[in-house]
Amino acid sequence: MNGRTRRLAYGRCLDRAQRDLARAEGISQSAVSQALSASGAGAVVEAFRLLDA
Repeated sequence: MNGRTRRLAYGRCLDRAQRDLARAEGISQSAVSQALSASGAGAVVEAFRLLDA
């Protein structure tokens, strides 16, 4: 996982919208979605939410 993908995953853990993350990174919302999907970040975000509950 590269630095950008880690920032995106962390942002999702903090419940930030993909469009907000995209704006902060200077990329499209679609690129955010693709990066998160390709990296498996969804599992990280889900685990974070389970631990945070």
